Amino acid sequence: MSAMTIAGIGYGLIGIGKSQFMAAARGGLDSFFTGMARAAPIETDAQAIDRLKDDLDKECDMTTADPAWLKAARAKLGTREAPGPANNPTIMGWAKRLGTKALGIAYNADSVPWCGVFVAACMQEVGLPTAPIAVRASAWAKYGDPLAFHRPAPGAILVFQRPGGGHVGFYVGEDDTAYHVLGGNQSDNVTMARIEKTRCVAARWPTGVPFAGKPVRMAARAGVPLSRNEA
Repeated sequence: MSAMTIAGIGYGLIGIGKSQFMAAARGGLDSFFTGMARAAPIETDAQAIDRLKDDLDKECDMTTADPAWLKAARAKLGTREAPGPANNPTIMGWAKRLGTKALGIAYNADSVPWCGVFVAACMQEVGLPTAPIAVRASAWAKYGDPLAFHRPAPGAILVFQRPGGGHVGFYVGEDDTAYHVLGGNQSDNVTMARIEKTRCVAARWPTGVPFAGKPVRMAARAGVPLSRNEA
């Protein structure tokens, strides 16, 4: 049966003219295809990339609580070394409790780099061992167990290289190019800093503590500046 025959039967049955029936049919088809377009819009390449990034962000969301040592570190945010020849008693208290044996030196002034002191103080506070010669950032590169750079989690100990020395702090998140690090002696205080991933030389986790968590995606412009040289 031809389309014209079907059309003829259709408009004959419903008692309207052929032109009226065809106009109604065309209107129905237009509505159908418009609805299809709304229901399934064509995705551009840019939209597809954005969607994949969103999926990755959801996959990398943290699902467990901060480990105890990271909580201890967060509680110390804002601690700042004293200007000039003076010393901050809080920082000096960390060094005193750790002792010369753990630090590897007699720590007498907060003008001496103290990122390792900060990390060691947080670990000691929750009953975990510290790295040998803990005052040295590089000593933490062999602490505990290694982690893959692409799968850190909040609380991971990250070790970085920098001009004239190294730096150590705790992973709290990351963006495309930088880790977001909670550390001491970052612009002379305990703060958050964005540090380029290419500078990271080690990611570690305390031996005997079950690894938990996932990478945490954070915005690059979350008010955290990119650090070039922690001191």
